[in-house]
Amino acid sequence: MDLEENILLKKISKGDKSAYEILFKKYFKVLVYFSNKFVKNEEESKDIVQDLFFSLWTNRTKLPSIKDVKNYLFFSVRNKSLNYLKSCRFNELELNNDYLSDDDFLKEMMDENIFNIIYEAVKKLPPKCSEIMMYSLKGLKNKEIAEIMSIDVATVRSQIRNAKKTLKENLSSFENQILLFYLTLFLSKCF
Repeated sequence: MDLEENILLKKISKGDKSAYEILFKKYFKVLVYFSNKFVKNEEESKDIVQDLFFSLWTNRTKLPSIKDVKNYLFFSVRNKSLNYLKSCRFNELELNNDYLSDDDFLKEMMDENIFNIIYEAVKKLPPKCSEIMMYSLKGLKNKEIAEIMSIDVATVRSQIRNAKKTLKENLSSFENQILLFYLTLFLSKCF
């Protein structure tokens, strides 16, 4: 986390509304855009992001424990967006007098657990490589990542290739073969 964001979090945790507004303005639009990739509804995406920021403010005393505010915000929005989709899907199924089977429920739980394990493995990569992979896992394309990080698209591709190789080595046990499958499947959808 950069020094500016660290200072903002400390100020927000002490109730500084102007620091909160700065953080809100810095991330609101990009988080709405990110949420909309899942939800496909801009108004719902705005509600999701506003809900996150409301939660940040009401729980502001816990903010200093956040190590990387950007990743925290993106993963929180991702989770809230997926929860929204799950609730929509559940409501739709409920209206049809149909419910998730045990297999569907277990698959959704497994998908979430697998993503968390992959996320932890990506955090252990070298910093630049990890940052690129985090953006990639958030669904950004190589070109978008290159623009955000002010680097060449070829560098992004190279770093992702290196990350895949390292992750394959780190997740090479039989139990982790499923994780590799999911990671490969997810990354192939991103490119």
